[in-house]
Amino acid sequence: MTTQEQHQSNIDKMVFSRAHFKCMANVEAAIKNDPGITYLVQAINAAGCKFSLKQIVCTDEIGNKFGGAMKRVFPEENEPKPMIPDMSKDKILINQDYAGIVDEGITIRHELIHAFDHCRIKDLNENDCYKIACTEVRAANLSGECKFTKEFMGATKYSLSFLGRKVSCVRRNAIKSLMGLPQCALKAHEFVDAVLTSCYLDTAPLPSVFDYPTPETSSE
Repeated sequence: MTTQEQHQSNIDKMVFSRAHFKCMANVEAAIKNDPGITYLVQAINAAGCKFSLKQIVCTDEIGNKFGGAMKRVFPEENEPKPMIPDMSKDKILINQDYAGIVDEGITIRHELIHAFDHCRIKDLNENDCYKIACTEVRAANLSGECKFTKEFMGATKYSLSFLGRKVSCVRRNAIKSLMGLPQCALKAHEFVDAVLTSCYLDTAPLPSVFDYPTPETSSE
């Protein structure tokens, strides 16, 4: 390695470190300030799957297409498949190039909805694009990513204009997520439209789309 290449490598490491630690600080702040994150983790555990806030980590592994992703760890082929998914080794990956406490809080909630769906469905096959579309609709709806966009300027929370624009936002974001998956991309619109109504109305584990209950203080 030449001196110039070594110098560039050192710069890249410094940039990585700053981005990583800034991301982790934002994640910790989001967890502290957003009780909805803790509530979702508790809901995953209540559904029978082990999951911890410590499994939310920052990384540069997921590229620039996504703000976050869920990394599943499956049993080896020769191991028996558990009745309830073992999620204790799974990770929620947050793109460390996405700076901002609010953005990371929304991304964490988005991925936790996916984690909850993995737990309750038991076998969320990544090649079943209808099921993937459903969890993407639910994550877009329940994470808050469509709650405060510019589309809702002037629309009240329960007005038809608010609800109509929110559904459009959820649909658009779900399609965008499926477009990033090669196995679903060509028919992303079709998959999302087929499940949009039923999955939009499915707010589990929340009582309603507008209601994040207070988490139990005894849990992590």
